Amino acid sequence: MAETLASMLLHHHRDRRFFEDTFKFWPPSYWFILLVSIIEILCFLYHLMFCVASVDSVFIYRPDKKNEIWRFVCYALLHSGWFHLTLNILVQVLIGLPLEIVHGSSRIACIYLAGILAGSLGRLLLLLRFLIES
Repeated sequence: MAETLASMLLHHHRDRRFFEDTFKFWPPSYWFILLVSIIEILCFLYHLMFCVASVDSVFIYRPDKKNEIWRFVCYALLHSGWFHLTLNILVQVLIGLPLEIVHGSSRIACIYLAGILAGSLGRLLLLLRFLIES
C-alpha cells in the first residue's frame, strides 16, 4: 500500500523511498483531517438540533465580540447547510488526507489552523477598513 500511495503522490524517487520507509498503516499517522471532519459533523448536528438563531451562536465569528478569542478559530466548524458541510468534508478528505499522509499531522494542523486564523484576521481587517472609511 505504501508503494502505491508513494507512486501516486510523490514524483521524486528520494521522496518515494522516504515515504515507503516511514509510512505505517496502523496506528494511523493521519488523524488530524479525520478528527476535524468528525468535529465539523458533530457541530453541524448540534446546531441543527439545538440552535434556533445561528447569529447568536457562540461559534460564529463576530468582530464586535473580539474579547471572545475562540471565535477566531471556531467559526471554521460551522456550515450553512448539508451541501456546504459535504463539500467541505469532501475537499478535506480528497486533498487534505493525501497531504497529511505525506507530510504528517502536525504540519497539516499548523497550516490548517494558520489558514483559519488568516481568514478571521483578514475579515477583521477588512471590516476595520470599511468602518474607518465610512
